Amino acid sequence: GYSTYWGNDPLGIDETIVTDPHFNPPELAKSDLVETRYLRVAPIDGAGNQGAWFTVATWRYDGTQPTAFTSVNNGGETTRSLYVTVQVRGEDTGSGVASMRFGSDGVRWTEWEPYARWQMWQMADITAQQSIYVQVRDRAGNVSQTHRATASVDLNVDRLASSDYRLATSVL
Repeated sequence: GYSTYWGNDPLGIDETIVTDPHFNPPELAKSDLVETRYLRVAPIDGAGNQGAWFTVATWRYDGTQPTAFTSVNNGGETTRSLYVTVQVRGEDTGSGVASMRFGSDGVRWTEWEPYARWQMWQMADITAQQSIYVQVRDRAGNVSQTHRATASVDLNVDRLASSDYRLATSVL
């Protein structure tokens, strides 16, 4: 037989002797916790002598949702370009942020891609305040709440003026 320990202590022991070759750990209540459990065993010979304890499995549960924060062009309110830089900051206390995705309406999304601190994004070809939606996903598959950043796109560049010259709007 052998003794088993299933718990949070990486050096935990238990005096219960098990002869069944299968171990069915009690189910953990799913929660928003980050938890680590250890399965440790110690063999027991026919004379009842117990051997050394050793860890045979480590199980990590990550029930926490990551968080996402984003800004456009370092927080600039107006852009004169359709192409902007989206800064992304994802945080996760459990398994770590693994991927991110983007959208312009919070409903349709790009494919998940590896997490990075920034991403180039093409805004719609209209002069208006526009939104970019971001979600991050951790290594356990938990997805953040949707975070939104906005920027005003102004494609109507002011015309240059001078008393010394005049710019034409068209040339025939």
